[in-house]
Amino acid sequence: MLIICRSCELISILGVVFISIALAASFVAGILICLGLCKKVDRWLVTGRRILLGGTLLLSLAVILLLVALATNQFQIKAVAQYSSRDLPFYLKITAIWAGQEGSLLLWAFLQTLFASIIAAQIKQGKKHLHGWSVVILTFIAAFFIGMTLFFSNPFQTISPIPLDGQGMNPLLRHPGMIFHPPVLYIGYVGLSVPFAYAISALLVGEVTGWIKPVRRWLLISWIALGLGIFLGARWAYDVLGWGGYWGWDPVENAGLMPWLTATALLHGLGMQARGKGFKVWNVSLAVLSFGLVLFGTFTTRSGLIESVHAFSISESGPYYLVMIGLVMIGSLILMILRRDSFGELIYPEKIFSREGAFFFTLLLITLITLSILLGTLLPAMTGGRFSAPPAWFNQVVGPQLAALVLLMGICPLLGKWFQKGRSLWQLLPPFIGTFLMSGVALWLGFTKPVALVGLAIAGFAGGSVVGEIGLVFSSLIGQKKTGKRVGWKRLGAHLVHFGIVLMAIGVIGTQLFATELTLTLSPGERVDLGEYELLYEDLFQETTNDHLDTWVNITVYKDSATLTTLSPKIIYYPAYRQTMAEPSVRAGWVEDLYLVLFRLDTNSEASLAVMVNPLINFLWLGGFILLMGGSVAWWPGPMAEDDQVGRRKRIWRNVFAGVVLVLIVLIFITLWGNSLQTGKASARPQPGAAAIAFSANEISGNEISLSDYLGDVVVLHFWATWCDQCEDEMRMLESLWQHYQGQDVQFIGIAMDDTVASVKELVEGLQISFPLIVEEGNAITSLYGVRAVPETFIIDQGGTVAYFHIGTMESAALEAELESLLHQ
Repeated sequence: MLIICRSCELISILGVVFISIALAASFVAGILICLGLCKKVDRWLVTGRRILLGGTLLLSLAVILLLVALATNQFQIKAVAQYSSRDLPFYLKITAIWAGQEGSLLLWAFLQTLFASIIAAQIKQGKKHLHGWSVVILTFIAAFFIGMTLFFSNPFQTISPIPLDGQGMNPLLRHPGMIFHPPVLYIGYVGLSVPFAYAISALLVGEVTGWIKPVRRWLLISWIALGLGIFLGARWAYDVLGWGGYWGWDPVENAGLMPWLTATALLHGLGMQARGKGFKVWNVSLAVLSFGLVLFGTFTTRSGLIESVHAFSISESGPYYLVMIGLVMIGSLILMILRRDSFGELIYPEKIFSREGAFFFTLLLITLITLSILLGTLLPAMTGGRFSAPPAWFNQVVGPQLAALVLLMGICPLLGKWFQKGRSLWQLLPPFIGTFLMSGVALWLGFTKPVALVGLAIAGFAGGSVVGEIGLVFSSLIGQKKTGKRVGWKRLGAHLVHFGIVLMAIGVIGTQLFATELTLTLSPGERVDLGEYELLYEDLFQETTNDHLDTWVNITVYKDSATLTTLSPKIIYYPAYRQTMAEPSVRAGWVEDLYLVLFRLDTNSEASLAVMVNPLINFLWLGGFILLMGGSVAWWPGPMAEDDQVGRRKRIWRNVFAGVVLVLIVLIFITLWGNSLQTGKASARPQPGAAAIAFSANEISGNEISLSDYLGDVVVLHFWATWCDQCEDEMRMLESLWQHYQGQDVQFIGIAMDDTVASVKELVEGLQISFPLIVEEGNAITSLYGVRAVPETFIIDQGGTVAYFHIGTMESAALEAELESLLHQ
């Protein structure tokens, strides 16, 4: 025990030592590289790079130590005791590193130093000062986050007395999406510090045009990571929170969306600057704003400024983040003013109705959308809580701006073609074809609200424009062998991103304008009609698993008398947290999702359900997937010169990296969205009026029986089991009726579900059951009849048609009345 305790203390001590040395290393590396640049001493640059790399390795060791502590239940460490427990699955113990702000800040600091080290490796290449000053800025940013980790959120802080077990992970964070959501967001957040550092470095060295090329790939990686993190968070909300939505304009959600928007604008601006079209001031400003919004998001989640289900507990670090935001924003503004000559002659769009003019309005509109979201987010804090911005406010203010952005996305390619020499009219047709096609489909599907028709027409216009552009790209790809002109991946990726946005817009319109919700209470065996759906409450189940109690109901869903699926919404109770959460169950379809939430159970097994229909939501998920795939394609390296061996090696590594990113995105979407992109049917329970499903099997005596053998008789097909407590009394009742109807063209058949022949024979001998009994192998018949729990009974008429069925136990009088009605019809 003494050895174990000392090893526990060693983990904590080493963790603090590693973080402390890494903090000193960041400061020393930054100072050395700064002096090396000013004094032009390459030896200091090399030493600074090596010290920075050493700090990165120390932080990686600190991360590994915390992972080991989580995996081995070192509950003397406060972070382990708060976010892990002995019975927590191993994969959740690992992901607990970012369940609290201590581990998440350590991961952030590690990524910050890692990115700085990667940039530092480029100092020996061309543009030494541009890369060098970027590294100086990044090292001081890293030092800030390491300091926040060490002094305000120490992940190796110990507690006494040592608890026997930890509290475990918050139940809300146990969704698979949370395995990927925080780390990819952190990659996106940290990545946006790179464009900021290069923008400030460009101002310092007077090379405002030279920072574009090294920044673009970093910016694109950050944009992809932030986008993926946002979509994972939306799916988490849809799957876990049980309110049927995916985006509630929560302040922390907004904190992730705003830098993604400004990064989107920056990608467009950098593209125009690379073509010599200006946008220099725009791009530097957007790089600064993006990083400032990252710091703002970090501040809001840790300062207590806003209330959110996503926020961490209040920390004393809030004021320091506020000071950092002030330094970044005000310092950058002052530097831009002092170095305004570095921008050279400002270039403005010659014409409003031109490609450059469209890009200018795109950047302006994205900035306006971002500022609108920022205003709504800060409104409660700015007014002392007197005013707030509910989701309806954001929808009314931001929604029209987003619609204008989608429209502009469709107009921009048209402007390029309109002023292009040798244009043909057919190139201008796709947007208008898309408009009429989308409007016609919307009317056919019943989406007739005027605002929806306008929105879908805009989506159709933009979609047609994008599809036309994609067609031109593929046409160029086919013809490139003849012309020798290479077509870049960047152009194809950009059009895929735009197409993804169009699909997302369709999903947003459907869910925001046509979603329906109602609540109802059902008793076991009760069915209810809900428009085109019919719901049948089959049974209630309960199971204790590890640290929680699961209670769920099986609801069979029918449409046009055909079985669609069986949904099983749950209520999960976590005693250690004294927390109850509802886990929804969803039937996904291309046109709409049927979304069920179980929110209350009465003592008589009555279930209260929230039933929601979310039209077109899977277009949102599919659009997000295509958007992220498009970003990955746009990152793909372009062609290199044949004799450029260094460039060739870089291109190989970039190809590998791009391939890994693509595969990762596909795997994540298959894991979390696989069920949403298929509409498979469950095994169908034959409804009254449907033909009974034929089967043949051996009864326990060894004789083979077939349902077709009893054509012309009334058949009582009863599913039961020896392990079912209520089935024994019901078997006695059925035997009594079997004896009563001997010789009256009535046949009883019992089918034992999940049972053994020995158990059935033992019970039969005790109860003296004489009608035929079948013990299934593999539950083939129960699957054919859609039986998921026992007892359940089907009454089949003389013509082989299902006349009645009962879920649960039956009263003898009710069954007798049904048999009499069939015998005398």
